Amino acid sequence: MDCEVHQGVEDAYLKNPYHNSTHAADVVQGLACLFSNNDFTSQLTDLEMLSMILACVIHDVGHPGALPSTLTSTLYVVMTLWKAWVNVDPQQCRLFTLPIIFM
Repeated sequence: MDCEVHQGVEDAYLKNPYHNSTHAADVVQGLACLFSNNDFTSQLTDLEMLSMILACVIHDVGHPGALPSTLTSTLYVVMTLWKAWVNVDPQQCRLFTLPIIFM
């Protein structure tokens, strides 16, 4: 990955005890173990493998580190969506265009 893109993804992860960039690296490593199985990998296209890697890398970006039940009970999701709608930051949107950049 390009260093700037890599740093952007890492910066987008929140600083919480579990759902952080280190966890994302662990998930990517787990996927690498799956990829080492030739029977599994031989059924995938390069695009499918790249998509899986990118999904692992960004799967918890912005995760606040709380349980879904807590977030639901505090209306966190509604407020987050509202803030995203009202204050769209172009820098944050860049992260979600990564799959398009690689295609």
